[in-house]
Amino acid sequence: MRFLRLAAALLCLLPGMAVADDGPPFGAGSAINLNGVQTTVGAALTARPTPTVGQRAPTASDDSTAGYAVGNLWTYGGTTWQAQRVTAGQAAWLPVVTGLLPLDAVANAGVAYGTRKLRAGYTGNALVLTRASDSTMLALGFVAGAVDVASGDAFCLNTTCAVTTWFDQSGAGYDATQTTIANAPAWNGLNTVIGTRAVSFNSNPHSFGATPVTPKYLNVPTGFSWTPSTSTIAFVGQQVAGNEQRRIFATTDNARGILTSFYTGYTLIGQSTACNAAAPVQTPAVEPAVVILQQQSNVFTCLSNNGQSSNTVGGTTSAYTGAILGSNQTGSPSSADLTAFIVYNRSVSAAELATLRASLSATFNIAPQADSTIVMDGDSSSMGQGSLTNNSYARQAIPLISRPVQVRIQAIYGNTLANRLANFSTQIAPLRSASQKNFVVHLMGFGNDIRGGATAASIIANHQSYAAAAKALGSNVRLIIGTNPVQGDIFNNASQRGVLQAVNDWLRANWSVPQAQGGLGADALADYWADPTVGPGSYASSAYGSTTYSLDTQHPTDLNMSYLAVTLAGAANAAMR
Repeated sequence: MRFLRLAAALLCLLPGMAVADDGPPFGAGSAINLNGVQTTVGAALTARPTPTVGQRAPTASDDSTAGYAVGNLWTYGGTTWQAQRVTAGQAAWLPVVTGLLPLDAVANAGVAYGTRKLRAGYTGNALVLTRASDSTMLALGFVAGAVDVASGDAFCLNTTCAVTTWFDQSGAGYDATQTTIANAPAWNGLNTVIGTRAVSFNSNPHSFGATPVTPKYLNVPTGFSWTPSTSTIAFVGQQVAGNEQRRIFATTDNARGILTSFYTGYTLIGQSTACNAAAPVQTPAVEPAVVILQQQSNVFTCLSNNGQSSNTVGGTTSAYTGAILGSNQTGSPSSADLTAFIVYNRSVSAAELATLRASLSATFNIAPQADSTIVMDGDSSSMGQGSLTNNSYARQAIPLISRPVQVRIQAIYGNTLANRLANFSTQIAPLRSASQKNFVVHLMGFGNDIRGGATAASIIANHQSYAAAAKALGSNVRLIIGTNPVQGDIFNNASQRGVLQAVNDWLRANWSVPQAQGGLGADALADYWADPTVGPGSYASSAYGSTTYSLDTQHPTDLNMSYLAVTLAGAANAAMR
């Protein structure tokens, strides 16, 4: 994943951070590699210098008034600090980990898998790739502490590869394996987490109904013994989880383990309660994240970046041998891209939890101090349907955004703008925290309204009502309005195409007009329609009629999403303060 910044107005600075000069512009048709997808950018876009996650070390002004609490973490330049005091103007941040890798920071893990080295003394390989074209295998080691991506990508050129062995770095030798290549997690450039290549367990749940789900998982050998009710599980990664439950890790009989969804947060298999899903930092749709889950008898605790919550669950369980990393269930597959997965067969202490979380944040360049959240309120296109790797354009936009952010994907299949407006108070409003610097709501997608017979006037009116509801939440709300690309089925219906054009034209003219004057009063426009490749900036054709950009004329392919990501990131950079 290459890091870029776009030439939106850089209003989204952390306190005390200096403005960087614009870098050299990309000319029309210039090619960039975005999350492994070759992308051509438009003439209006400009490159900015590569961002450093976190931007700077914490200062005394990073206090309670900026939303920080005692115990919060901050990562910059390979060092992680913890807030000891957050008094206004007198915040004190102390380093908690300096150069310690996770397994050196908290020892005696039961199993530990990573695409970066997890302990200094580990001398083995990272993983084994199996090539689809000829079933040849290649063991990949580490280069400068990270898995050897260059050798892996060269080996997989012009074919696809799967991860058939992920080596255990704990020293116990419990390597996770998969002998059926079709069920092995994927290796490709689309699946990275803040610059670190991930092992992708995405089982294509957002593809089309005619495409069967093929579960992706690795088998942890039976020599590994663990007790779910007294274990601590830590992982680094990102997920696209909608209202469906997605598995991450389970016992071999699937009786115990971890489920996720953006409605319930993290849930223990076999339990009805979960960690508090109301706090945005606690849900699996937030990405990227360092997550630590721990059960101590009847209490289940979730730590995600700087968030923490807990809930009461059932009692103790017996010990299990072996495990499933990912999911072998077609009805509840996995949707995780993982760069690390560690299990301690014990409840680690509070001090160890803080140290482990800090070390993982520093090792994998995850900035826990993200004070901004982007909520994607849309339909199946925003959720990722159409991707063959369970990607989404919001995920691809993360490294292009100029400040650390958390992303919530609240999009739902078949959702209309009318439904989103009706459910705003229950599905969007509760996610906002007054302590966040930016609570960004991105509203995009009204194609289902058009297909259902809605008029341009009614769609415009719903945009106005939605904008009013969003801005009424508080002063930290930033609203991004998205225009609709010309999807193929709407292009082929002259009446529907006319409605699309009327709404897009109105949005482009009125997105920034104050609400009191009949506009939306939004902070930025994500003008997807204007992209000359996938928009396509005209109503005389539709890129969605080509299988390069859509497999069903409605939903974007991974390549299409990479164009949408550039537009989204530009709008996000312009909207945030």
